[in-house]
Amino acid sequence: MIVAATLTPVAVDSTVVVEQWRFSVGSTPVTDACSNVLLFVPFGMTVAFTMPVMLATVWRRAAWATVAGVLLSVCIEWLQSQGVPPGRFATIADVMANGTGALIGALIAVHHDTLARPSPKAARRLAIGWTVGAASALLSTGWLLSANTADVHADTVQRASVTPSALPNAPGFPWFAGLVERVRVVGVPIGYVGTGPVRVEARWTSGDDAWASAHASNELMLTVRGRNPLGGIYPLLFIHEPGRRTFAAMIAQRDRDLVMQTARRGDGAGVRMPLAVISRAFDGLADAHGIEFGAPTDPRLHVRAIVSRAELSLAVHSAFVHPARIDSVRLLMTPALGWMLVLAAPVDRVWAQQLATVCWLLLMMAPACFWSWRSRRGTVATLAVVLALALACAVAPWLLGIALLPWWQWAALFAGALTGVLFSRYTQHATHHPSVAVGAD
Repeated sequence: MIVAATLTPVAVDSTVVVEQWRFSVGSTPVTDACSNVLLFVPFGMTVAFTMPVMLATVWRRAAWATVAGVLLSVCIEWLQSQGVPPGRFATIADVMANGTGALIGALIAVHHDTLARPSPKAARRLAIGWTVGAASALLSTGWLLSANTADVHADTVQRASVTPSALPNAPGFPWFAGLVERVRVVGVPIGYVGTGPVRVEARWTSGDDAWASAHASNELMLTVRGRNPLGGIYPLLFIHEPGRRTFAAMIAQRDRDLVMQTARRGDGAGVRMPLAVISRAFDGLADAHGIEFGAPTDPRLHVRAIVSRAELSLAVHSAFVHPARIDSVRLLMTPALGWMLVLAAPVDRVWAQQLATVCWLLLMMAPACFWSWRSRRGTVATLAVVLALALACAVAPWLLGIALLPWWQWAALFAGALTGVLFSRYTQHATHHPSVAVGAD
């Protein structure tokens, strides 16, 4: 798993030169650090478990596992500094994060008895600590996913404010070589046909009803001919607020995918923000370099997007492409998307996103219920844990203007509580009634 995650080639713009062995590389250092920590937790656990107990004390096993994690990380970063594989860069922050992950894994391994069979007093402390951490993670996710406009409660584009932008390009992004035309922003036509992103200036406003404003939708439409053959993100439509140079909403080509993103508070916190992605949407379009467009039968992609603080919705319909492509995706901005903020590798498949969300919610709830059930007042403590985490999931959308959890996410949350309780009862029964092996005479 570590080799696949760290020594797999990635697409990179060959014109960009990044100095090797910098402290960090990229605009999402928090997400990268969290991913590197989580990646080495299983490694630290494995080393600590496999090390003979008679050869080392508890803390020595943890120390040896940490040293092994750091040495493995240094070897990987050295290979990356030598250009193996292409597109990777060696950073000191990765070594520090990998070593931290190995240490955490080793501590879990050497204290597994305490975690799996704690005393009632220790179980209460563990349950309180995990509940506070999980609730903080859910609320922090909601805050990071909330809007980052001039007015944080604004979510409706003023039609009268929609005008072509004076920006010469999309700041921080390369030029799109294909043709963008038939652009409409909340029904207002933008008189632009050409290469590069369509730059639009618009002002967001909030309504009288904060909840209705959070779910207000803004329709964006455009048609694309051609694609950029190089890897990277190439904006097709770049919308910004007056006086700002950063995007409020953006539709772009990412490699062969169509993606959409809106400004969120997490953009300035070093966290990777969720994207609405339609995979391989550009497969039927020709490479744009050196091609003149204008024929009525040119392959093209019709794009329709719905943007709000609570969700992102993206739909495409290809024309003069065989076979024709019709696809859509809808991404709800709920507090359950915390895994997207800590995972550096993109997960674009809808079923994979749903599976990861279910696993994340199980992780939030199950350990707290496992430990609370083993405390002195197990039933009351477990109900308190379930109420606290459910309240965090319900309050965040109302306070921050993001989406409520759909039914299947609520089901996953309560399934986590049931899983924790059942596993706790099973381990208690196994402890009080151990099986006795009977040998043959």
